[in-house]
Amino acid sequence: NDKNLEDDEMEATAQIRGLAQILDLLEKGLSGKSFSDNDMDSALDQFLFGDSLILSRNNKMGIIMLRPNFTVDDFLRFREIEVLEKRADEIAAGFGVKAGFTGFLVVGKDEMVTSEQGLGASMAAAFILVILLMVLVFRMKSVPLIAGVPLFLGIFWTGGVTGFIVPRLNIMTAMYMVALIGLGIDYAIHILATYIQFRDQGLDFKPAIVKAYSTSGPGIITGGLTTAAAFLALMFARTSMVSELGLVAGLGILCEMAAMIMLIPPLLAVRHHRLIKKGK
Repeated sequence: NDKNLEDDEMEATAQIRGLAQILDLLEKGLSGKSFSDNDMDSALDQFLFGDSLILSRNNKMGIIMLRPNFTVDDFLRFREIEVLEKRADEIAAGFGVKAGFTGFLVVGKDEMVTSEQGLGASMAAAFILVILLMVLVFRMKSVPLIAGVPLFLGIFWTGGVTGFIVPRLNIMTAMYMVALIGLGIDYAIHILATYIQFRDQGLDFKPAIVKAYSTSGPGIITGGLTTAAAFLALMFARTSMVSELGLVAGLGILCEMAAMIMLIPPLLAVRHHRLIKKGK
C-alpha cells in the first residue's frame, strides 16, 4: 500500500531527525561542550514521539500534539479545555486560519457539559416526585421539610466528606447524586411509617419516637451498612472511575443514613409543637 508506505517513511524520517539530535548531543558531551536538560528532552521527544507539528501533504492542515497535565478522570478540570479552545480561536483568527480540538479529553468535556445541563433538571425532578409521593402517602404537608432537609443535607455531607478523600468528581460520581435522592429517602420512609403507626395507636410524641427507633432503627442501620459495604467494595476495582464511584456511593449512603437518623426527630418535634399551638 503506497499510502501506508509514505506514512511509515514520514515517521521514520522524524525518528531519524530525533536520533541525529541525540547523536549531536552525545558528540557535544564527548568533546566537553555543555548542553541543557531541555535539549535532551527535546531530542528524546523527537525520537520517541516524532514531530510535535504534523502537516498534511498539501500543507493546508496541521496537527499539534498537546499533552495535558490532567486525565479524563479529572472531571472538574474539563473547564480548562474551554479556556484553551477560546484562546486557540483568538490566535488562529490572527493568522486567518481555523483551529479545533479533538481527543478523549474534548469528548469528556462535551459529555460533562451535556450531563451538567441535565443534572440539575433531573435532580430537581427526582426530588419533586419523591416528596410529592410522600405527601400523598403520609398525608403530611410538612413532609417536604421533614424529609427534604435531611435528604439534601446528606448530599452536601457526601460532597464534603468525599472532597477530602477524592479531590475531584468524574461523570459517574456526579450523576450518582441523583440516585442518592432515591436511596436516601428510604430511611425517612421507614422512620415516618413506624412513627405514624405508633401515634395512631395512641402513644404520645416522645414514646412514639422512641418506639419507632427501637423498632425500625436496627433494620435501618443494618441495611445502610450492608448497602454501603457493597458500594465500597468497588474501591478495589482497577479503573479509577469505578473505584471513585464506589467510594462516593458508599459514603453517600452512610451520610444520608446519619442525616435522617439525627434530623428527623427534631423536625418532627417542631411539627408536634406547632400542632399543639394550633390546638390540634
